[in-house]
Amino acid sequence: MELGEINDYQHELFYFCEHYLFHVMGLTTLGNNYRDLSSPVKLVGFDSTSNTLRFGSGLQGFEILSSQKIDNETIEMGRQIIQVFNKISVFSFTDGKKINNSFSRVYDSFQKNIYSTAVERGICEWAAGSANANSFESLLNCLELWSTKTYEGHKVPFAIVYCKNVTLNPGKDYGTFLDFLKDEYAAVFSDCISSAILVDSQCNFIKMSSLIDGEGFVDSFSLENNLPYRFAHLISSTVKDGQIGLFLLTNGDIIISKEKTILMVKRNSKWLNYQFSSFENSVISHGCNFYDNLLRECFASSVDVTFTHTGGIIALIDAEKYFSDEKNKQVLSDCDNLKRDATDESIFKDMENSYIGKNAKSGINSFKKVAKNDF
Repeated sequence: MELGEINDYQHELFYFCEHYLFHVMGLTTLGNNYRDLSSPVKLVGFDSTSNTLRFGSGLQGFEILSSQKIDNETIEMGRQIIQVFNKISVFSFTDGKKINNSFSRVYDSFQKNIYSTAVERGICEWAAGSANANSFESLLNCLELWSTKTYEGHKVPFAIVYCKNVTLNPGKDYGTFLDFLKDEYAAVFSDCISSAILVDSQCNFIKMSSLIDGEGFVDSFSLENNLPYRFAHLISSTVKDGQIGLFLLTNGDIIISKEKTILMVKRNSKWLNYQFSSFENSVISHGCNFYDNLLRECFASSVDVTFTHTGGIIALIDAEKYFSDEKNKQVLSDCDNLKRDATDESIFKDMENSYIGKNAKSGINSFKKVAKNDF
């Protein structure tokens, strides 16, 4: 259905969900397998016993049969977005045929921009809470402005930790951090890798946080929660206890993270769901089915690659079946076979054959000692 063909709230809601909400929630296209509802609907709900997703408000809504994965955090985000949608929808959710905003129907492109704005506002209310949504949205807008600017000819990264449960009282003579963020000198204060700026619920400056101690060292950390390697340490150290991480990368990506995990990324003006469930739903929708650990490893590698912007290919093959053919045996080097015993002499033989130069063998001998703990 095209936007101009919509003539009631029910169909406008489905159009909004299909074109704007589903992908933000990490759901693949659900098609036309839906049923209108005439019973009360609580914005967004999921019945795990019947695998039914429900969307709507009041007595207006629809349900879809779906086995896709969805968690409570994502459901809550969907509820917040639909609440905002109800304020800007052309048709009233209390009276499905009544027109709320007749001016919105003048141009389709105008209405589509309003829908996109509703999604972003809903994400802000979900992330920071309704009371703090204005300040959080202002902070997000400042970072979007910086994504189009340069400082001394270079794009600038930012790492800001928004402490929604903290409110300072700096006094009327002090501006908020937002005022400072509009100044070009704000560009030199964080790098998204080793330092971050902490602000309170009204975007007042709290402090700088750095991973580097007074002697210039960085503590060790463990990779977890499928975080990209280059700023995994910063997120796992600072984005916790209800705080929200906002990260602007030099390529223009804006990341929202909560509880040491990346949840949403705004890339090329479009919000994308970066949770594992979203990746899993996409893989399953293409007819693929892997066991959980393998799928999680693929997801972690994909997240790493997408933020390094180096590109990459992940190939999953049935090794026993594929390499039983003699002509395919040389495709995978023994050096790259992660199941091989690290002390296997044949591995070092392969390495010697693949290295060129006089210093190669000394390096391989050192590698042998490490593998065998032979110091």
